[in-house]
Amino acid sequence: MRKILATFVIGGLLAGGVTTTANANDLVLGDDDFAFVPLGFTFNFYGVDYTNIYVGSNGFITFVSGDTDFTETLPEFLNDQPRIAGFWDDLTPPNGTSVTAKGDANSMVVTFNDIPEFSNEGSNNFSMTLFANGNIDFNYFGMTALDAIVGLSPGGGLGSPGTAVDFSANLV
Repeated sequence: MRKILATFVIGGLLAGGVTTTANANDLVLGDDDFAFVPLGFTFNFYGVDYTNIYVGSNGFITFVSGDTDFTETLPEFLNDQPRIAGFWDDLTPPNGTSVTAKGDANSMVVTFNDIPEFSNEGSNNFSMTLFANGNIDFNYFGMTALDAIVGLSPGGGLGSPGTAVDFSANLV
């Protein structure tokens, strides 16, 4: 079985230092919405090849279909469809600056820029980068939300039982 490498950076570069040649694609996302995004390469996630992703307005990427769910729960994270949760929370892109998907033949960077929670409070800035070689980077800068699900799940109940982790504790 192939390992999936996921790198977490807190307070680092928003887009992970990735330079792409394609023009930025601003995604028009409503509240509890999703957008279909072609990758431009084949991405292997838990043994399945995908050429498209669905970017959810609530801080995640899914592969099988779009998802509008704003109620993040560990059972759903583990048992629903394959998901990359960059910061799954009840976010509201229409009241923020932008959600973009920018890619080329080697990577796709999905960036949430100044996106508040549903209460229109705070500003959350993070990105998820998918690389053609199967690696995934998570980058966080200027987060104000206090809770979310962050991680990778193959879906269908195939993942680990999940462990809650407080990333805000013991920050350097």
